Amino acid sequence: VMQAIQPDVVTFNVLVDACAAVSGDVARAEAWLARMGAAAVEPQACTFGSLIHGHAREGRTEEASEWFGRMERSGVPATVIQYNQLLNAFARARPVRSVEASAVFKRMISRGISATDVTLATL
Repeated sequence: VMQAIQPDVVTFNVLVDACAAVSGDVARAEAWLARMGAAAVEPQACTFGSLIHGHAREGRTEEASEWFGRMERSGVPATVIQYNQLLNAFARARPVRSVEASAVFKRMISRGISATDVTLATL
């Protein structure tokens, strides 16, 4: 007797990333995140990062920032990768949103997260 295969966190992360960061279909990625929650699978920092990156890539800075906030509010700690993704969103904005980028950078450092070469190049 075959049992249905239940998707795990890796499966959902691949689906969210494929939609948001690779193909630019952030709405579909958000739908996968909703299904992830319905399946009682907890998102990780990289899950949220895919959404942050997807919105940043499309120039939707407010949405990228909102997903970063949702990640923090859900208790998932950001890594330097998600900070870099958010910083990239502010750097890509036209006009560049340097005040917001500076605030995010200061928050990152205050939380003990070290800047990388990518962080510094983005700033």
